[in-house]
Amino acid sequence: MRISLYIAKRFLFAKSGLHAVNLISRIAGFVVVVAVAAFFTILSVFSGLKEFGLSFSTAFDPDLKVVAAKGKTFEANESQLAKLEQLEGVVAYTKIIEERVMLHYKDKNTFAYLNGVDTNFGKVISADSVMALGRWFEKGLEQAVVGYGIANTLNLGLFHLENSLDVVVPKKGTSNALSLQKPFRIQSLMPVGIYQISEELDKKFVFTDIAFAQKLLELPSRQVSYISLKLEESYNEKVLVAAIQEVFGEEVIVKDKEQLNETLYKMLNTEVAAIYSILTLILIIALFNVVGSVIMTVLDKKSHLKTLYNLGTPVLKIRRIFFLHGFVLTVISGALGLFVGLVVVGAQQYGEWIVIPGTELPYPVILEWKNLALVTVTFVLLGGLASKTAASVVRKNLLS
Repeated sequence: MRISLYIAKRFLFAKSGLHAVNLISRIAGFVVVVAVAAFFTILSVFSGLKEFGLSFSTAFDPDLKVVAAKGKTFEANESQLAKLEQLEGVVAYTKIIEERVMLHYKDKNTFAYLNGVDTNFGKVISADSVMALGRWFEKGLEQAVVGYGIANTLNLGLFHLENSLDVVVPKKGTSNALSLQKPFRIQSLMPVGIYQISEELDKKFVFTDIAFAQKLLELPSRQVSYISLKLEESYNEKVLVAAIQEVFGEEVIVKDKEQLNETLYKMLNTEVAAIYSILTLILIIALFNVVGSVIMTVLDKKSHLKTLYNLGTPVLKIRRIFFLHGFVLTVISGALGLFVGLVVVGAQQYGEWIVIPGTELPYPVILEWKNLALVTVTFVLLGGLASKTAASVVRKNLLS
């Protein structure tokens, strides 16, 4: 093996009598460097874009969410909440009441989801970071924080005492005549803040105190729509989910961010698979240059190979020489490509020297070790396959 590797390195780095062979070898190495660098850079860019997009789409999604297995709400008593707070890995939790409501302001109407949240909401979701105007509502007061899209639709102003925001919901079903004459419950809120995240989310939510939501929806204090949890960075999700299920029983289902946005994550994973397939195809095309380089070296060193064969070297060992020749060329070129990719991605991530056209936002990239490992495994395996294919041209009839 050592002799085969030594001869392979000599063939790779020693100058050939034919200038064309040296040129083809250099071109093959350069093409692999560019292909691997582009492979790693594009995967890092997509990781950045994915994280950037999810930061908007999942801005109000917690690490874990406890939802009712059946119906809209479930009961969470003080004993269960105390056990939940003591679970290892749980940093904070917040109780939330959610219901679709109609909003009325002056002569305009729109629909949204009313979220009644408690004082722990800011510990679980970084709500302050998405506030565009005003402030967060105060506990115990009939105040609200609305999305920019809702405010724009209703032409809503903040802190207007004379013009309140009316929240309209159907009354719980009864059979008496008075209920039929007045089928809706209406409560007023004073908007004190506007959040802005994305066009979709800005039209979706209105946040207010949980006591107001429970009063409006005629729910007891123990009833909640779901409980959102913030977790420590390193935690065993399966163990924690099992522990939460043990606390609340079969009345609830525990979901993580991916389960809460199943369609979105499926789409992103499909895009990742498609991009990986395209980049792998490009790398395969680049490795054809390595195959050509190895074959040209075989033809150039034909006289040396005949000598080795006549001295008793088996054909398989001669093939191994050229397999190692192509493999070393691929590994060295791939390593240089990864280094170039790391420099480019690292410079963008920490230096932010390329911005998105038309904005001042730096192009999002993320330096992830899983991308590094994926690219390394891909070019090593494909490089080995290309080298084996090229080495297979060495046959007895070529050497005899």
